[in-house]
Amino acid sequence: MYEMKLDILQLCVSPFRNERIMINEISLDLGGIKDDYHRQKDALITLLPLDTWQKISSDPDALCVRRFYAHILSTEYDNNDLPLDTCLENGNVKLQVVAVGKSCYKEDGCTYHLTSEGCSLVRKTRFLRILSEGSLSVNDRLEVSLCSNTQ
Repeated sequence: MYEMKLDILQLCVSPFRNERIMINEISLDLGGIKDDYHRQKDALITLLPLDTWQKISSDPDALCVRRFYAHILSTEYDNNDLPLDTCLENGNVKLQVVAVGKSCYKEDGCTYHLTSEGCSLVRKTRFLRILSEGSLSVNDRLEVSLCSNTQ
């Protein structure tokens, strides 16, 4: 697992509430993504495979896509990849997986979790803490490793 690499295929930020834009580069500091609306909330950023996002976001019954977006959309990874305390690094930025999966909105009527495969956002979303500041760009490659010195 730890010889795995992920390519960044898209980057997304929300400069204002309910506005999402795709950009080519994001700047990170310990407070989150600079110029992102959610920066002050918890200083975490989100990772999700692009294929998963495209499949769910094209489904009109998936309520999650109205409230949630991933900052980093990457190449595919298996559901068991990237457990807690996994680090992702590209040379100038180091990120640590601190939570796996996102909460479900089934109480609001989303029925996506009832499908035979369940909701991929719940299984595949990773929440990342920024361990070192810098920038990430589309086409950057993130090397996956076990975090040795977590903060």
